[in-house]
Amino acid sequence: TPSLAEAGRIAYIGENGQIFTVQPDGQNGRQLTDDEFPYQFPAWAPQGNQLAALSASRVIQLTDEVNATPNLLYEGGIDNPFYLYWSPDSSQISFLANSQRGIALHVASTSDNSGDAEIRGYGTPFYWNWLDDNAQMLVHSGAGESAQLGLLQADGTLEDIALPGAFQAPGISANGRYWAYAENMGDGNSSLV
Repeated sequence: TPSLAEAGRIAYIGENGQIFTVQPDGQNGRQLTDDEFPYQFPAWAPQGNQLAALSASRVIQLTDEVNATPNLLYEGGIDNPFYLYWSPDSSQISFLANSQRGIALHVASTSDNSGDAEIRGYGTPFYWNWLDDNAQMLVHSGAGESAQLGLLQADGTLEDIALPGAFQAPGISANGRYWAYAENMGDGNSSLV
């Protein structure tokens, strides 16, 4: 079944801070949440009718149904999350959160509602793209001498692939066949690889 996002439904935050969805023609609108928490940045899952969103220090997952019950994926206290990104199979949500060590990349399983998420890495800034195996990520983290470019494994180990260049957001083609990243050529110049 194609996701509702692919079928054209639009997710948005209303004036009351709650999550709504609607068809592009304005028909069949739904209010998904109705609680005291204002939400931000709804993101459709690649598969199915699932959304993830931020609310204060929380990351929640919910279905595109009226008054859906949110599944708590992360509750961070003072470590507020930002920027959600789903795994290709929609089984995990990755996101960044501030921490005492800088920006932390977290991964939460959509089947776990404990409010915990595992930290996969740290870096300021932190850019990543999921590989289609739903386990590894192509990442560029940190800046200057602490910058790293490599494959981040599910256990948090990073396999370096190149000396990172100036452009920090690596990319992976839709079919996974091609990767793009900036590599430092050692002479102060970067090359797009």
